[in-house]
Amino acid sequence: MDPVWRRPLVFVHGKGGVGRTTVSRALARSFAGKGRRVLWVTFEAPDAPEGEILKSGPGLWELNCVPGRAFEEYAGILIGNATLARVFLRNKVIDYLSKAAPGIREITLLGKLWYERSNFQRVIVDLPATGHALAMFNSVFNFAELFRGGPVHRDSLRMRETFGDPAQSGHLVTAIPEEMPLREGLELSSQLAEYFPRNRAQYLVNRRFPSVGEEAGRGAPPGGATAYCVQRRHLEERNLRLWSEADLIPGALELPQLPAGDPERLTESLAARMRAWRAS
Repeated sequence: MDPVWRRPLVFVHGKGGVGRTTVSRALARSFAGKGRRVLWVTFEAPDAPEGEILKSGPGLWELNCVPGRAFEEYAGILIGNATLARVFLRNKVIDYLSKAAPGIREITLLGKLWYERSNFQRVIVDLPATGHALAMFNSVFNFAELFRGGPVHRDSLRMRETFGDPAQSGHLVTAIPEEMPLREGLELSSQLAEYFPRNRAQYLVNRRFPSVGEEAGRGAPPGGATAYCVQRRHLEERNLRLWSEADLIPGALELPQLPAGDPERLTESLAARMRAWRAS
């Protein structure tokens, strides 16, 4: 079985502030090019075009998925006519239901990327922060139970199968080596295991501080800098026992703490390191 990050559909999980967006985008970029088609998906990003799949580089497309557009497209698929679906959705009662029905936003967002996966060799998903991400997956189960027949029931079951099948998708839990994000990663893994017992998550430690030897290789001055490196690594290793004692660390990936700077350069630096994973 391929590692999680090599699978056709990869969900990148984690709490806010752990670098989830940068990691997921770098992972998408690491696979793009050389004849491959890769889609990077984010949700309701305020600074990106809404609902359009746009090419952003060789072999790389990006989608900022928003509920209104996703719901309209899904209705078009169900009705079989996109124009008729738009007319149908202008009805105020239907518009109210689309906004008020519990979980309708979440399942249509997931449904959009689920449908698009057939058009790309890989789809990398930058999920919302932990609580919202779990609500999205919960909606798939709720709608499978709520509708006992018809296309919505059928699609819910098929999405549930896709997201729980390790041959089709993977879940990558991202954290930084601090106590609270690591603890939240453990709670997240427990919930994901309940949803998808056959599809165990893999773990990624982001912003891992360099060792003393690595700092020396960069020409770091001795003395205070060395002492800081020792103390910082010791603290991180102590925090990471939360995962190692849960038998997560042996399969965990690590990305280093990189200097702050231009986001594009940071993303490309991480993408280069991820390409090295594939070569190893």
